[in-house]
Amino acid sequence: MKQRRKYSRFPVQMQAVMTLRHGKTMKASIQDLSMKGARLRTAEAASPKGKCRISLLLGESRSQPTIEIQARVVHCEGHDCAVEFLEMDICGFEHLRTFLELSSQSGRLIEDELKSPLKLRALKP
Repeated sequence: MKQRRKYSRFPVQMQAVMTLRHGKTMKASIQDLSMKGARLRTAEAASPKGKCRISLLLGESRSQPTIEIQARVVHCEGHDCAVEFLEMDICGFEHLRTFLELSSQSGRLIEDELKSPLKLRALKP
């Protein structure tokens, strides 16, 4: 079977907050992460489709930086969801890229993947 993903996924253990379109927030843990999306486990069952906002928490405390991402839920089964990233600001993009480069065995892999367009929009301030 041919691999459909263009971007490598990396297993991670990090916390996030998912805000659904109608404003409901729920805690989540990121299971794997790429430059274009993530698989996460939510504290409660999430809605199957629709836009959301993901706040990736880069550290243990609230004083650590977060990456704010507009995303779309592409698959949801119970507490497990897959999201596609749609928009993030340039600073968040750089934090995510650096984090994934450090998480991979070779930062070159991420660099090579970024040669093709991500089709992410800049997050409005």
